[in-house]
Amino acid sequence: MKTVSTKQSLDREDFTALEALTRSQFTLPDEMPKLSEEQGRALRGLYVYFIENRFFPTVRELAAACSISKTATVRILARLEQFGYVARAGRGQSRNIRISDKGLRKLQHDELQRSGRRI
Repeated sequence: MKTVSTKQSLDREDFTALEALTRSQFTLPDEMPKLSEEQGRALRGLYVYFIENRFFPTVRELAAACSISKTATVRILARLEQFGYVARAGRGQSRNIRISDKGLRKLQHDELQRSGRRI
């Protein structure tokens, strides 16, 4: 399992896949809530885990991949859900965390900012 660092950026293949998944226009940056370092790491961790495994992680797997406690991960996921960046398929189910279209746009927006490209 790959650990996701806060400074890790997506490689070109992953970024191309992310662009393909994001079919709608960017939301203006000021309409997207800013994420804390841990929230950004968790959102990137969800994406990287999915790309590597072709399924989404459990909360425990996400916590381990992002080096965040399970309790903090649950809190972070709840906040990401409030922002609309993640959605849950159903309560009480394993692997029920999904990245929403808005979450994919946020990842893409943040990656473009990190790479210094114009948005």
